[in-house]
Parts: sequence; structure tokens; C-alpha cells
Amino acid sequence: MDVRRHHSLCASLRSGDGNDADSASPSSTRLIDSRFEKWDVPISDQAPGQVRRWAADLLTRWGAADAVEDAVTVLTELVTNACQAGASRVIVSIEPDAGPNVIEVCVWDDAPGVPQKHEPDLSAERGRGLFMVDALAARWGHHALPLGPGCSGKVVWADLAAHGAGSGDGA
Repeated sequence: MDVRRHHSLCASLRSGDGNDADSASPSSTRLIDSRFEKWDVPISDQAPGQVRRWAADLLTRWGAADAVEDAVTVLTELVTNACQAGASRVIVSIEPDAGPNVIEVCVWDDAPGVPQKHEPDLSAERGRGLFMVDALAARWGHHALPLGPGCSGKVVWADLAAHGAGSGDGA
């Protein structure tokens, strides 16, 4: 995880690059000489599924199909957590060149609190998301990342292993 990339992400969000909260489509951004895509996800019950499809299409196009299953699972769990925590804004990003054979996925949200991994109740329908993230990611974490005065927030990131991460066409 490179904090510079996260701060650059926030700078691009503050700059009003045309990717506003009402946008139904993602935007591509060049960020610190790397392929990078982000999406200010419309908040709805369909958000996790939309993020799954977006990430699968993007990673396949970038030649990182081996990472699709893990990436969409991690992103789905993190977006679901953000929505259930009361986020009014969620931004997802994927960077396939975060390191050698590393894809970094991030979910920024403005919901209060921080993610907390609890012992899951195996009979419950909820509560296992961060355990899945922990199992699938090479490493993951979170930190405060406000977008500006009066706009608190945090980013939850996960580094995923991918052998084909840097071999796509970059479209």
C-alpha cells in the first residue's frame, strides 16, 4: 500500500474530474505513472453487484483474469460493509500495477467508524466479510483519508496476488 497513491486519489476526487457521485460509469485516471481506474459508485442495493461486474470486466481487459475472483469478492465485501455502515458516498479503485504481481483494490467511504474484524457467527447471514478479505488478500488495512474540510472518510485497501497483473493492453 502506497499512501502517496491514496492521497493522489483524493486530490483527483477533489479536483472535480467529471466523475461525480451521480455518475453511473467509472473513469480512468493516470496516477503516478500507473494504470488506475476509479468509480464513484451510486449508492443503492445494486452497488455491490455493479462493482463486481465492473471489476471483473476491467481486470479481464487488463489481462489479470487470474485475480478476478479474489478481487470481486474483496470489493463486494468492502462495498457492502460501507453501504451497511451508512456511507453516502463510496469510491472504488483498482490499480493492477501496484507492485510486482500485485493488484491493489481500494474502497473509500464517508461512513463513520472503521472496519473491525469480529469473530464470525457461522450461522449468521452477515459478519464474515473482513474474514474473507483477510483470507484472500496478501495484506490489507485501512486509514483515515478525508477528502477535505468537512468531509471525513477512510480508505480500506487490499493487495491481491496476480501473475498476469501487468500484461494487459491498458485500454
